[in-house]
Amino acid sequence: MTDQHTSISVGRSGDSYAIIRDLLGPSMDNAIPVGSRVTCDPAPSGTDEDWLVLASPRAGDKLQEAGFSQDGSPQFYTGNDNGGFRSWRRGDLNVITTESREFFDRFETASDLAKRFNLLAKPDRIALFQAVLYGVHWHNLEPAQATNNTISEETGR
Repeated sequence: MTDQHTSISVGRSGDSYAIIRDLLGPSMDNAIPVGSRVTCDPAPSGTDEDWLVLASPRAGDKLQEAGFSQDGSPQFYTGNDNGGFRSWRRGDLNVITTESREFFDRFETASDLAKRFNLLAKPDRIALFQAVLYGVHWHNLEPAQATNNTISEETGR
C-alpha cells in the first residue's frame, strides 16, 4: 500500500489484509483496498470487500488452495487484454490479482478518481474504470443511468 494514496487506503491492520498477506507471502508485492466500500461515501451495504493485489503468477495457485474460486463479470472489463488480472472470491472477500505494475497503478488511479468524484452509480464507476484502465472511448463506455440531472439530448437542457 502506497503512502501517497492514503485517500483510498485503510491501514494494513485489517483482518482481510492479514489474510491476503499470510496466504500469498513473498509472492505479493503490494495490496490495497478498492471497490465501492472504499470509493463511495456513503459506502454501500451488502457489497463485497475488494482488494487489488500486485503479485507473481503463483498467487492464483495459493488463493485456489485456500478455497478461493476464480470469479468475474467479463462484460465489465472491456479491453481486459490490456492488463492481465484475475478475480478470486471466497465469501464476501474478492481478491483481484495482477502481475502488471502498469495495470495496478492504473487501477489505483481509477479508484482514487472514483473516490474523488464520489461516483455512487455503478455504471459511472464502470465507465471511469473502462476509460482509465483500457482507454475505452466515450461512445463505447458503460451507459449512464438516467437521473433528473441528466441533460436531454433533444433540448440540451
